[in-house]
Amino acid sequence: MARVIPIRRGATENGGAGSTIDAGPSWVPGFVVWMVPVLAVVGWELYCLSSLPRAAHPTLSALLDIVDSTRVGKTIACASWLVGGWFLVTA
Repeated sequence: MARVIPIRRGATENGGAGSTIDAGPSWVPGFVVWMVPVLAVVGWELYCLSSLPRAAHPTLSALLDIVDSTRVGKTIACASWLVGGWFLVTA
């Protein structure tokens, strides 16, 4: 797949004379940064799901069930979730 990068002549970012290159949408770098860990987690889950014995290769949800089995674990998990969400909102 090819991407055409248009070159605008006679305008710069601050409105002066010159040329700039429109590098494309600004969401692409963020998309790539997020897709790497998402694909890693999905790959790990599929690997663990297909591996036997399951006790030797637990999935992430099985590991989190161990943490969430106590009230302290649930409190830590909820606090981590809220802190992570706050970081994403303010970043």
